[in-house]
Amino acid sequence: MADIVKTEAVKNGGVALTTKAAEASQTIAISKDERMCIIVNNGGEDAVSASVTAGSGICSVEGDYEVSVAAGAVEVIGPLESARFGKDGKFTLELSATSSVTVAAIQL
Repeated sequence: MADIVKTEAVKNGGVALTTKAAEASQTIAISKDERMCIIVNNGGEDAVSASVTAGSGICSVEGDYEVSVAAGAVEVIGPLESARFGKDGKFTLELSATSSVTVAAIQL
């Protein structure tokens, strides 16, 4: 399991997006009151299931969040809140397939 290096959004500005090759499971370091979007770019020929697992915060009872990313599509997941998805200072993203898939995270 490897960390995704998040890109920090700049208010009223721009910044280059940091992407990485996807793994079956990856984490993103977060702070206490994080709001973040995860980007899944599926360059493959089949749909990919992406799941952000529930954490240990006050809203974690709402459970995991799962989305299907169609072949050739880019999906923006979020904004996600640490109160639902944060656990041990991280969000966890699980993917059903990783071939031709890249991921990124933007801290808002």
